Amino acid sequence: MPDAKPLSICHVTRSLDPAFGGPPVVTLTLAAAQAAQGHRVRVVGFERDDRKDAIAKLVGQVPGSERVERIGLPESRLEYALCT
Repeated sequence: MPDAKPLSICHVTRSLDPAFGGPPVVTLTLAAAQAAQGHRVRVVGFERDDRKDAIAKLVGQVPGSERVERIGLPESRLEYALCT
């Protein structure tokens, strides 16, 4: 579809923390692939201050992730309870 307009895509996930296993990797990989196709892609999830280095390491390992806008929300106890 050469005349297709780029989409604005937002993935909402609990966290990109690799401690949560496969979902953060799959979310980021899918987002990077969509961004490579010219779409505007954003990933939103909770980020604890003590896990930011692990998240940054994962982001650095996924090819194309630099094209994905990442929004890290501060995690509170209430939000954590609602997403568990």
